[in-house]
Formats: sequence, structure tokens, C-alpha cells
Amino acid sequence: MGRERRASTGVIVGGLVLAAALASVAAMSVRGPHAEPVRVIHGDGYVVPFSFADQIHFPGNTIMARVIVLEVRPARYMDQRADGLGESVYVPILVRVVASYAGELQTGSTLVLRALGGTAEGVRFETNMAPSADVKSVGAEFIVFGSDPTFVADEESPALTPSGWFAIRGDHLVDRTLAAMPPDAVEDAGVSLSVAESLMSNR
Repeated sequence: MGRERRASTGVIVGGLVLAAALASVAAMSVRGPHAEPVRVIHGDGYVVPFSFADQIHFPGNTIMARVIVLEVRPARYMDQRADGLGESVYVPILVRVVASYAGELQTGSTLVLRALGGTAEGVRFETNMAPSADVKSVGAEFIVFGSDPTFVADEESPALTPSGWFAIRGDHLVDRTLAAMPPDAVEDAGVSLSVAESLMSNR
């Protein structure tokens, strides 16, 4: 039986529509002992397949690339309520493209990957769509899937929100798509790196 993931809640980040409709967003305020008030928003979603094979064959994944993390930047807040898409917070992760298997990314170019979740501008976004914390590790290498990147204000590189993150560990791929997977978990993607590269190149 294939594994499943929850699709996010109608927020568009970097051109990727993460869900067809907004399921629910709840907001509340919390205050720490020495902190400014923080408004907490929650995102719900629905379940869709997310195995490595599913990622390769999903029509919306026009980008397939091997990347290495160069820099992890402070979390950013995005307000798309005027467009009926809600609010979100994400962590921008600057990566260099090591190899491109689908799409128009050039080897050696830079790209911003958006990891959903975090706190910025007094808003904390809690979502089951946040990737594992170890995607925010400088020097880590991943295979990522997503839609065509777009440019937004204050980001010098094109950006996208990956639908799949697969860490490269030797010749193995480890699924890091969801934060529910702890950093030390063995979540093998069921395919070796060499086979994965061949499958992506020949989709």
C-alpha cells in the first residue's frame, strides 16, 4: 500500500497551488513570558498519494531536480487573503541546482525552496504540510519535485514550494516530505539514487 500525505490548504506559494480548496484556517493569540503576542494560524488538508513514483508521474510536477542547500533564511509571512487564499509563513531555503531532470532549471543556477511553517511578523503558521526539519541543513542534498518556479518581491532567485523532498543519503533516497518523519527516522523511498535519476530523466 502506498504512503499518503496531506495536501495543504489553498495557499499559493511560488506558483504552486497546494490544494484545490481551503479546508479550514483557525487563528488564536498566544503570549510567552517575555514575548510579543503571536497570532497562530492552522492549516488543514486532504490526503493524496506521495510515493516517489507518484511524484514522478504527477502532472503538476514540472520540476525535478537535485539540489544542495546553500543558506537557510529567516521565516517570511505571506498574506494572500485579498486573493481569497489565506495566510502562510514559510522558511526560504536557498539551494544550488546540481542536476535538472525535468523543467527549465539550469545546472549551477540558484533556487529558493519554501518550507511551509514557522513564525514571522507576529504570525505562527502551524501545518501538517511542513517538511522535516533536516531540510534546513546547509550542505544537505535533496531530490525535489514541484511546479514551475516564479519570482516574487525580495527574492533574487526564482522560488517554488516542493511537493516532495527526498534526502540523498549515499545511494539511497530518504523521504523528508513531512515533519511527522523525525530526523533520525529510516523512511527509505524504495528506490536507489541511480535508479531514481534514470526514472526522472526518462519520464
